[in-house]
Amino acid sequence: MGRQCNNTKILISGIICLLISACSLKPTIIEEPVLLGSKPNVSVRYTYDKVTLIIPVNVLEGEPTAYKVSLFQKGKMATPIFEKLFFPEDSIKMILPENIWNKENFGNVMTLFPIGDDFEGVTQMFHISGPGIYYMDLVHVRKDPITIKGLVLNRRLHTPIKNAKVTISDTIRTLKTISTDSLGFFRTELNHIFLGRDDLTIQVDTENQFPDYSEQLPSLDTKNHHIDILLGMSASMAENGTLFRVNATLVPFRHGPENGSPIQMMLSMGDMFLVTKVSGDRSFGFIEIIDKQKGVHEEFEGWVLSKYLEYIE
Repeated sequence: MGRQCNNTKILISGIICLLISACSLKPTIIEEPVLLGSKPNVSVRYTYDKVTLIIPVNVLEGEPTAYKVSLFQKGKMATPIFEKLFFPEDSIKMILPENIWNKENFGNVMTLFPIGDDFEGVTQMFHISGPGIYYMDLVHVRKDPITIKGLVLNRRLHTPIKNAKVTISDTIRTLKTISTDSLGFFRTELNHIFLGRDDLTIQVDTENQFPDYSEQLPSLDTKNHHIDILLGMSASMAENGTLFRVNATLVPFRHGPENGSPIQMMLSMGDMFLVTKVSGDRSFGFIEIIDKQKGVHEEFEGWVLSKYLEYIE
């Protein structure tokens, strides 16, 4: 009887401890579920602040069949954060979470590639500061242009000639004019309609540092062309005398030092003249004529009045 009474006390004490412990626990609060549709399925929906991105498109050339749009964080071009194919009848509009963007200034990149022909791709950088609607710059869709690029170099020293004016023209008008940079590099584009043309000319003006240069471009059968232009006298010839530049136009280049000596040709401002001998107010030397297209390299010797020559260091 005493043992049974003790067991009963132990059992009652255990039940009381369990009740006290249960009362001390924080109850779990379950949010009311969001029911989507009429079926009794419970789904969890996460809601973010949204960014709406709109890309307006203006088709200038051709008829694209689709547009491939990709979005990246700057510096992570191998892993797009969004990519989709849009069709011409679609409005290019994307609604995306606000927390996927690079918040740095212009920290995001958009690329748009029209599909269906030889179209030019477009890349734009943009900034997302927070939720809202963002309009990209108007995208002009056109076919890939013809690219002409190259270097303008000093033939003797193989050094770049900066600020040289490079002009592309046809028989009627000037098409493009650009200047070389500090490395002597130039690049320009022509509309795709010039593909196949063989009547274009490239000219280089160095403001009389070198003779004006003019050459017919090769036929534009492809869309990428590289042309290196060498100006001035060759190094091998320049080693044989002292190099001067002609500082006036229509300077007589005579067979002999006499005033009445026959004129071989008239020199232009910027022409290179290699002096090997001086007699009074006249200088004897050579000029070099190079025709790259014809493969002609000719040297002519004669006399020039020294006042028309400017020393080149």
